[in-house]
Amino acid sequence: MDDASTLAARGVVQGLVDAGVEHVVLCPGSRSAPLAYALHAAEQAGLLSVHVRVDERSAGFTALGVGRGGAAPAAVVTTSGTAVANLLPAVWEAHHGLVPLLLLTADRPARLRGTWANQTTPLQAGAFTGAALASLDLASSDDVDWAGVVVGAVARTLGVAADGTRDGRRGPVHLDLGLDEPLVPDDLSWEPEPPRGPVLPELLADPDADRPVHPLEDLAAVAGADDPALDPALDPALDPALDPALDPALDPAVDPDPDLPAEEVDDEDELDLSYADPARGPGGQLLMWSRRRTVVVAGDGAGPEVRELADPAAFPLLGEPSCGAGASSSAVAAYRHLLDLPGLGADVERVVVLGRPTLSRPVTRLLARPDVEVVHVPLAGMAGPDRPHRRVAAVMAANPMAEDLVWLDRWLLAGRRARAAVDAVLDGWQGLSGLHVARAVARAQQDYGVDGPPLLVGASSLVRDLDLVLDHATEQPPVHASRGLSGIDGTVSTAAGLALARSTPVRALLGDLAFLHDSNGLLVGPTEERPPVQVVLGNDGGGSIFSLLEHGEERFAAVHERFFATPQDVDVAALCRAHHVPHRLVTTEAELDDELAGWDGSSQVLECVLDRHRSRALARAVADAARGAALTG
Repeated sequence: MDDASTLAARGVVQGLVDAGVEHVVLCPGSRSAPLAYALHAAEQAGLLSVHVRVDERSAGFTALGVGRGGAAPAAVVTTSGTAVANLLPAVWEAHHGLVPLLLLTADRPARLRGTWANQTTPLQAGAFTGAALASLDLASSDDVDWAGVVVGAVARTLGVAADGTRDGRRGPVHLDLGLDEPLVPDDLSWEPEPPRGPVLPELLADPDADRPVHPLEDLAAVAGADDPALDPALDPALDPALDPALDPALDPAVDPDPDLPAEEVDDEDELDLSYADPARGPGGQLLMWSRRRTVVVAGDGAGPEVRELADPAAFPLLGEPSCGAGASSSAVAAYRHLLDLPGLGADVERVVVLGRPTLSRPVTRLLARPDVEVVHVPLAGMAGPDRPHRRVAAVMAANPMAEDLVWLDRWLLAGRRARAAVDAVLDGWQGLSGLHVARAVARAQQDYGVDGPPLLVGASSLVRDLDLVLDHATEQPPVHASRGLSGIDGTVSTAAGLALARSTPVRALLGDLAFLHDSNGLLVGPTEERPPVQVVLGNDGGGSIFSLLEHGEERFAAVHERFFATPQDVDVAALCRAHHVPHRLVTTEAELDDELAGWDGSSQVLECVLDRHRSRALARAVADAARGAALTG
């Protein structure tokens, strides 16, 4: 008869199958061996796919990419000790980015904790406290319905509360599994059953939001009284120089009371219909009747509803690359260079914010203006701006009047002129820059239409370059970005996970430091399927974003180059050869256009050689030209 650890591992894997989990990322280890044997059996039966990775940090981000791109989360499995600690960056990103992620960490049983047992720490079970939506320490395998617990945990990652109803808050869940010796099965003939009922992604697609999605007693054990509060604040350690912190805390004072009757507000300009939306938390539906000059800011994850608001209402739409708006007739090109101009940004009276905007300092200044009303439509668990604002569950606007159409046309015309000026500067610039690379990638993505490869864009300079040149008015494949904490880590691995989830090639746009930081994302063993990712690498030999900030001023030159730019001279071609990944060197935009158009969907790295030392001058030339064209035509 098989021992308790083998039976526990088989129950866990059966729960993954029952919940509809399709991908598991496994890192090797002795304490997690029972899970490895059970996962092998499930993969042999065709019930899920296992992806083996050596580096736990890369594994965590690979699983994060699956959760970002798929209907169900991936599970990531590690052994004990520092292996678990290496998952923390992916867990923090999943928490702040609202991405489902299941963490299965093997541990010693309770009797061996706090002893000299190797690779054991009492810190492990609570390693993600505060970041995980729920953490469960299963130090003993006695009397545990392992499959039920796992299904409950997967449900919690997808926004299901303890009672089976949807609260909308997605994120990571941690199960720490105490496994005792022996760690190998007596019998290798076990095979999990197919899903025993509808899997969670199917149940969650049910439009009947009032009905519990799953009758799980064990869900309460996973997401019950110990469930931490939902994201009351951003991590204060986030560097405001790179990504200005727009969301230090939710303001409960601006939440309409769902128990109050509907009432007129704001001098009878608007009607605030209070109710509770399980996907957004307490809030109200704001019906806008006033003729205030309004723009819509669409941050990461805003979704198609931002287009559904802006287009009928004739509100100018200022969309970040990963806002997910889809093709919008209200999308304004090169918007960040218009926000301090008279007749445009200077005349804004109200901003409706959806998603999480973190890219642009001009947007940050707009949201901070005391003369501008801010209306925030957050996803569940998402924080809001650090100023008084109205937080509502939805916004609807009255039909546009003539002055609204004039307002929108003014923005669209200025955006077209500004974008044309940007193109003119780039066309006359000698050499390849990040803006040239971003423009080529944006053009290639738009040529595909909606059915092309998804694009994952890394943090730092290139995502801001893409923000300037991406055309939200045209249909194109989805754009993803890890904007929860906007770190440069894990980008290659996240792209790999996205490719696994979508079963399609993925294009990734990132800088050299992000690439080198996650070069282990290329480390895929010969027995593993290599996810088809084309990395478009802007290599300027260091961190160019700091040259665009105050640190790049001439007076700081003696400090900037070493302490901020952090120069590197890695032979990227040799690194790619070491990992058996094809490499191409690109020196002109025309060459890049050809490489992007001719991509066959296989893994490769396109290394674009950039000049970091001219980036500040180019940024100034582009800004001056864009603003001048917008004002004068």
